[in-house]
Amino acid sequence: MIFSVKAHPGSSEEKLEVVDDVSFEIWTREPPENGRANRAVERLIAEHFDVPKSTVVVFRGRSSRNKLIKVG
Repeated sequence: MIFSVKAHPGSSEEKLEVVDDVSFEIWTREPPENGRANRAVERLIAEHFDVPKSTVVVFRGRSSRNKLIKVG
């Protein structure tokens, strides 16, 4: 499955908000440096769907706040 995510790196809290069936908004404490925020986004999506982190990949938008995530 493919989902769109709007990321908010460097936030004071970590949370995932479901916008609709295929969209999420994610706040993470990690800064957008060296892929740290992307890894945090992948981890939060994996936790939400209860799947291994290795099955979640940011495949578009690695340097953007708007990302496409593939699960599975």
